[in-house]
Amino acid sequence: EADPNAYAMMSLFVDRIRRSPKCFAMQFMAHLWSQDRTHAVVLQVNYLGLHIYTPGESQTLLASFAFYDSLVSWLALNDMLTVHVVHQKMKRSAKIHLLTRETMQVKTLLTKYADAVLIELQKIDKERALRRKVEDANRRNLEA
Repeated sequence: EADPNAYAMMSLFVDRIRRSPKCFAMQFMAHLWSQDRTHAVVLQVNYLGLHIYTPGESQTLLASFAFYDSLVSWLALNDMLTVHVVHQKMKRSAKIHLLTRETMQVKTLLTKYADAVLIELQKIDKERALRRKVEDANRRNLEA
């Protein structure tokens, strides 16, 4: 990382783009459902998680739920997508109900991205554990 080559720079660039909210995102039209009424929304699914925007020319971000901290589970049944989330600031969980004809596509995409994020997090954990092991071994050698 101190002296990156062209390939390392390209990987870093692609990784940063991949993590931006609107990049490599698939959009779906949906309705946020409650017992009282529904609201039209645009769902975007990408490597970061699920993002809910207002429809129209200038989309405004309503909510964003990341795989690693707030997106718990999702279930697709007919035209209803139920997403279980945890709001980090309030430490409360909620189930969001979304009506869309593309529930299976959204569910499949969420699952694929979640698998990729899990693999990355496992890789990071292994690297940290290895680094700790090396640091502990070096510390023991210095003490001896």
